[in-house]
Amino acid sequence: MNNKETDSNSPKRFSRRRFLQLSGAVAVVGTGLFLLESNKVLKTSTIANNLQPPPFPTPTPEKYVIGVPGVTRTELEKVPVAADLVELKDRLAGEIDAHEGQTAVAVTDVKTGEMIDVNGDRIQLTGCVANLFCALTVIEYIRRGLITKEEVEYDLTTMVRHSSPSHATPLLNQLGNGDVEKALIIINDLMRSWGLEKSIYANPPALDDCYEDCRRPNEATANEINQILVKIAKNELFPADQNFDANQYAIWVMSNNKPGLNFMIPWEIPQSEATVAHKVGWYPGQPHTINDVGLVFASDQRFQYAISCLYQNYDYSMAEETLYYDPGGLLSRLSKITYQTFVNRYGRP
Repeated sequence: MNNKETDSNSPKRFSRRRFLQLSGAVAVVGTGLFLLESNKVLKTSTIANNLQPPPFPTPTPEKYVIGVPGVTRTELEKVPVAADLVELKDRLAGEIDAHEGQTAVAVTDVKTGEMIDVNGDRIQLTGCVANLFCALTVIEYIRRGLITKEEVEYDLTTMVRHSSPSHATPLLNQLGNGDVEKALIIINDLMRSWGLEKSIYANPPALDDCYEDCRRPNEATANEINQILVKIAKNELFPADQNFDANQYAIWVMSNNKPGLNFMIPWEIPQSEATVAHKVGWYPGQPHTINDVGLVFASDQRFQYAISCLYQNYDYSMAEETLYYDPGGLLSRLSKITYQTFVNRYGRP
């Protein structure tokens, strides 16, 4: 790890290695944008401001529970946060305050339920991180037996692991039985039943015409995403099922990301010490957005934590390459600082 940390401070190594990884990632996104642009059948002009209950039974909405079994979110926020996490919050805030743009980060210790955040309740643009909500809805459909893994697994894993927005199209068609607007309603209804109040899946990511029609993008808060991630880690988002462990399946779907997409949360985390299940997303343009959200598991399960990093910048003069190297590098630093805090708290695996 020391060699990696030392080498990562070298500008030449950083530029050469990260450039090779990012070039592959950008190519995937570009291909996805082209495929989606050619598919004009997806029109969602009414969904953003007219969400209605779906025409099928949904889980009964309940107070959202994370971190500590039987404790509601409101009660959990009163759980004392230890000094090391208070220090972590201050360090993350310092990094964020020194950087241009709007950055939000949330960190939750899965074991204790302690939560910290910087701008965690601020609504941020998601980019393709929004497709995490699509993926989780598809997994719920698999759990209910409404679709099979064989029907959707290729598109599901490619959409998440390669951050390929074009693969959301067949999944939305599966959810809505050919009606994308119906699929968006179903996704948002489940999001509300999971306790998400501010986040919204307003349109399939990367469809510029839908952004314009809906007059709002996909949005989320770091705290709400973290709540979902922690509940997955605790096997609580989906009901227990002897035939299909939907929570563990969700972690598997977010694991094994394409190497070119591991330049944020996983970048400074040694693979021999921990694994990362995550979902990236970005949108270069107006405004620029880059995000990474995920779960970090110590290899011996000594600790688990959720971390959601969201960045946006309305400076239209920013070059696209800057998005990956500058704020992308910031999110990597936030992740590194967080990982070091948990290693100090629980010991190295």
